[in-house]
Amino acid sequence: MAAMIINIEDCLLREVLNACSDDESLEEFIENALKLSLGTPIEINPAFNLEELAAEALIKSDELEAGKKFVLTDLLPSEVWESISSGSRKQLGKIFRQAAFNENPPTVEYTGTNRQNKAVYLKLPSA
Repeated sequence: MAAMIINIEDCLLREVLNACSDDESLEEFIENALKLSLGTPIEINPAFNLEELAAEALIKSDELEAGKKFVLTDLLPSEVWESISSGSRKQLGKIFRQAAFNENPPTVEYTGTNRQNKAVYLKLPSA
């Protein structure tokens, strides 16, 4: 792998650092951003189907007590989460959020993001 030194405006670097999650290095973020801009596919672990993982996480959320706040990483085994690329994690989060939004009646509510820029959800009481 090649190493590179670049000059970058402070405000742009600040935005990039804010967009990185805790479990994603700056290098991974930049590499994925470049791949996306060039139309190069980002590696997805073929052993994991993101729709199935989102469904599994939604089922796990049913086990939580009403009123409990959680992030998606609370619902999946750490080895699964760590083996998924950062781009796939973001996609998984979007799939989970949409699935939770489509539930009738809803059992989970999106409440915003935490300091690590991870989506925070609230377990709703059963209807």
